[in-house]
Amino acid sequence: MYNDQHLNYTQIGEILGKHRTTISREIKLGLIELETSYLPIWKYCAEVAQRRNEENETAKGTNVKIGNDIKLANFIEKEKKFLKNILQQDFNLLK
Repeated sequence: MYNDQHLNYTQIGEILGKHRTTISREIKLGLIELETSYLPIWKYCAEVAQRRNEENETAKGTNVKIGNDIKLANFIEKEKKFLKNILQQDFNLLK
C-alpha cells in the first residue's frame, strides 16, 4: 500500500514505527514478478513474504537443548576436566 504510493523506505518506516532497513528487507522478501507483454512488473505480496519467512525459519534448525540446562553444562565441564587430567597422566607415564 505505502510502496504503491511511492514512499521511500524511511517514510514507510516512520509511518509504521519500524526502521528503514526492516522495511527494505520485508519488501525484498515479498517481491514477485508479474509477467506482462512488455516489461516485468515487480509487486510486493505479503503472503509470499510470510511464506518465505517461514521457510527461512525452518532452515535454521532446532535450538540447542543444552543452552538452558545449567546442571548438564556443569557436569560436562567437570567430566572434560577429569578426562583431560587422565590423559595428561597417561601421557606423562609414556615419557
